Amino acid sequence: VLAADPAFLLQPKHSNKTHLPWITKPRLVIGFNGSDYLYYHLSKRKPQAVIADIVNFFQLLIDSLGCNLVFIPHDGYPGSQEREFLFELALMANRPNNTYMAPVGLDAAEMKGVIGQCDIFIGMRLHAAIAALSQYIPTLGLYCSPKVSGLHLSIFGHKDYLMHYNNISFDGLKQKFKQILGNKDQIRLQLLKRIPELQLTARAAGRQMRDLK
Repeated sequence: VLAADPAFLLQPKHSNKTHLPWITKPRLVIGFNGSDYLYYHLSKRKPQAVIADIVNFFQLLIDSLGCNLVFIPHDGYPGSQEREFLFELALMANRPNNTYMAPVGLDAAEMKGVIGQCDIFIGMRLHAAIAALSQYIPTLGLYCSPKVSGLHLSIFGHKDYLMHYNNISFDGLKQKFKQILGNKDQIRLQLLKRIPELQLTARAAGRQMRDLK
């Protein structure tokens, strides 16, 4: 029986810890969820060139769009490595007034609350992407797992808003982001229609498991 991930049902939690520090809301808030696995993956093929492409992409977003970036690390194991990786990216971007790292110690619901304040999300992890999509946030998935491509296929029926790790480049990121930014209203409408359907299947999964003999 096909069922959606129960993460679609997680309710975001808001508190003083999850409040983004802007005095006035920036024109655009972009969330970025990293993965220490990406760094390991890139170490097999010219990692510095690809990391530079990601950093240059961040700088382009800030300088040309006037946006702010929120870095969303995964604090479970091996969270310290992932937070360190994102911290290095933020330092390399060198835009301290436009970047913010989610604080240490947030639980999953609080982290979803942070993600929910983003206008567009870029995610390297499945459940971070679900946290954004389930809050109707247009999301670019950077992936290596078929789970992520399957997620996008089940929601959109295509993989237009995905980029495989092997294809990460400055031009590729710029093109994909431009596509999502230009279609963000249409994407939101698709999510508003599709997410409640997935939430119904996620709720039904528990009842179906209960009835198994």
